[in-house]
Amino acid sequence: MVLGNSTPGYKNTALTSVGIGDNVLLETLDLRNLPNLTGTLNLTNCKNLKNLYASNTNLTAINFANGGKITNAILPGTLNSLIFRNLSLLTNLNIAGYNNLTTFVCENSNVVNPLNIV
Repeated sequence: MVLGNSTPGYKNTALTSVGIGDNVLLETLDLRNLPNLTGTLNLTNCKNLKNLYASNTNLTAINFANGGKITNAILPGTLNSLIFRNLSLLTNLNIAGYNNLTTFVCENSNVVNPLNIV
């Protein structure tokens, strides 16, 4: 699902929230350059999601599916909560900043060292 765009200078200020629901077929979610997109992105029922591009949003929380197939996650620095468990396929995690992060749950990750983030 492509709602964003990585083209330099692109900005969509009309989109303020996204509801994904139980989209088990979703593999890629592109939310790049949606500066008014805020709140929590609940991906707990999207086990087949492989790519999440959410840079230049104002999301405050992201909850990934336990044991999901996510491999690439490009996330904004506005997150205050990030939860991922058993994401053994995650190979590329890029977070713009950790200054706002107050809740961080990381269990059984081969790529992420939680001590480096904390």
